[in-house]
Amino acid sequence: MKKAMVNFLQQQSTVSNVFNVVTLQVGAGVMVAVREKMTPASSDRALIDQINLVESAFRSEFLQVMWLFFEPGVDD
Repeated sequence: MKKAMVNFLQQQSTVSNVFNVVTLQVGAGVMVAVREKMTPASSDRALIDQINLVESAFRSEFLQVMWLFFEPGVDD
């Protein structure tokens, strides 16, 4: 599942690099922490909107995700 998650994130046009994905099975659900570099955005608000769209798409693709922590960064 982790490999599929990384591949999904790498296919998102607003994600320029995936540094790390950590998953933890919690009962029937999964907790996921993502550290990635986003593509440049025109403003802070635009960056937040990009992150929200990727998070939403991620949750739609991986229905078992109960908790998602998405941390943008510039390096690992």
